Amino acid sequence: MSGRKVILVLLCLFLVGALVFAGGGRQGGSSTPGSGKKTVTFWFYMENRLQQEALKSGIDSFNNSQNEIVAVSRYIPFADFKKQLSIGVTASELPDIVIIDGPDHASYASMGIFADVTGKIDVSQFYDGPMASCTLNNKVYGVSFGSNCLALYYNKAMLDSAGVAVPTTWDQLRDAARKLTTSRVKGIAFCSLQNEEGTFNFMP
Repeated sequence: MSGRKVILVLLCLFLVGALVFAGGGRQGGSSTPGSGKKTVTFWFYMENRLQQEALKSGIDSFNNSQNEIVAVSRYIPFADFKKQLSIGVTASELPDIVIIDGPDHASYASMGIFADVTGKIDVSQFYDGPMASCTLNNKVYGVSFGSNCLALYYNKAMLDSAGVAVPTTWDQLRDAARKLTTSRVKGIAFCSLQNEEGTFNFMP
């Protein structure tokens, strides 16, 4: 890892996210001339205005809370984010912290650009599923800061009318979907857009 910048990761799993610390041959952050403070750079791709305002408020609050570190953020459109990270790896110009889409985390961790924070962060407060996405070869490279959790809604009146119990297994769900399907009603439906959103909904 000599000469290569190891980055701190704020991981997002389809907004499921993680925080990891700089390591390898680098300690994270660079000195700001004349201020005596370390500058920590942070890349994010959140496009929603309220998300950006909340992020800015959090960074401003952090910067005003102490005199040792200055956090500086940079917005990169989601469509360009992975390309910028790949360019950064090649040019050794990566941020200290990054929000990254959860499905991409393992591939970048395997490239050695994320810091191993195993045992350095108390992860007991996180659910196993999100933490699994932050883990590679039993080493932790991030912590989840949010999770898009899928839920299946059902119409109990329709189930009762068809004489079907609320399903609790995949086989029961298939059976219920078949029995509830008519010429006018589909027994089950979910997002099937031909993009990342459709995959995110379909695969689980």
